Amino acid sequence: MKNKIKKVALVQPNMKWLDWNWKTSWDIHPLNLCFLGAMIKDDYEVTIVDANLENYSPNQFKSVIRDLDPNLVGITLLTNEYSGIAHLGAKLVKEVNMDLITVLGGVYATVSYKSIYEDKNIDYICVGEGEHVFPQFLKYLNGKEKFPQEGFLGRRAGELTNPLKVKRALVENLNELPLPAWDLVDYNKYTNRVGKVTVDRPYDFPYTRLMTSRGCPVGCTFCEVEVISGGPFRYRGPEKVIEELEFLKTNYGIKSFMLDDDNFFVNRKRARAVLKYMIDKNIEMKWKAHAVPVFHLDEEIIELMKQAGCQSVALAIESGSERVLKEIIHKPVKLEQVRHICKKVKLEGMDLVANFIIGFPTETWTEIRQTFAFAEELEIDYAKFFIATPLEGTVLHDMVLKNNLL
Repeated sequence: MKNKIKKVALVQPNMKWLDWNWKTSWDIHPLNLCFLGAMIKDDYEVTIVDANLENYSPNQFKSVIRDLDPNLVGITLLTNEYSGIAHLGAKLVKEVNMDLITVLGGVYATVSYKSIYEDKNIDYICVGEGEHVFPQFLKYLNGKEKFPQEGFLGRRAGELTNPLKVKRALVENLNELPLPAWDLVDYNKYTNRVGKVTVDRPYDFPYTRLMTSRGCPVGCTFCEVEVISGGPFRYRGPEKVIEELEFLKTNYGIKSFMLDDDNFFVNRKRARAVLKYMIDKNIEMKWKAHAVPVFHLDEEIIELMKQAGCQSVALAIESGSERVLKEIIHKPVKLEQVRHICKKVKLEGMDLVANFIIGFPTETWTEIRQTFAFAEELEIDYAKFFIATPLEGTVLHDMVLKNNLL
């Protein structure tokens, strides 16, 4: 095959194609697409199409794809909840040109590839992290390499066509990855606005969303992280993190960021090093830490967070019942430790947010009321209560199916 693939369109579909509500008003920074773009832009003509940001209608999206005339369209979706959007996006691409190659990746593809495979509008599925396997896949299409041995499902002879045998792709060394190719989008459109105003919004603009590591080894029964990015905790070195922050500050005037790691604080030594670098290098960015495990914090880290510009800490407490935490969630949280950490966060003058989940199998109304009472006791600035949802691939999902509770 000679240069079959020259032009690649990487697409974020419009969440509002399926529904419009407060959930679909997100502005999603296309981090994964910009990582893929950085890996292939030297060898292909790459365009990122953010139908969500631009609020394209289905017909407008088709018009954009028609005008671009790519050889391949890669679609991503970051949630199973709106899975129909990915399928609609692939259908719209095929309506433009049936010969266009479609690839689906992202969270939905990684979690639900077995059922997705039934949709013939999707030619290939990328399972796992695509930074290394996607360039290899493009070379395969151009006749320069074999079909990837992991991370890809295909439909043709010589390709892996059995969803039961696909192996999820993981990037072992995050330091090897380049910075995301934000130059492939008008990044100012993302950094100076937020679609949904909630307690999680940035306090200062321009802002960015920062992810310095992947994976979490804790294994909470409700969490999809192990399915998406694996149990092994992988991280970029402190120097690389500071390099990215300085790049964003210099090139885009970034004043704040949201820390989106699955579990930034797993490696306390590394966490301390990053925070100390931020202080020593005078990064001077304000930031928020999301879904922070209480059991990975200590007084020194909290003090360093404050000195490094942290304004808000969202603790993943989950329950006010020791039984629920230990027997159902499998999270090593001790309520007395939670009390201590919350007091320390407030003492340092940071906003305190906390996440709780109610409605687990076997959880009683008494235990649910214990969670409400515990949240009140902690004097949290903002408490979130989520309904336990059995996401595909989680232990909770298996538990619910086994006991016919769905």
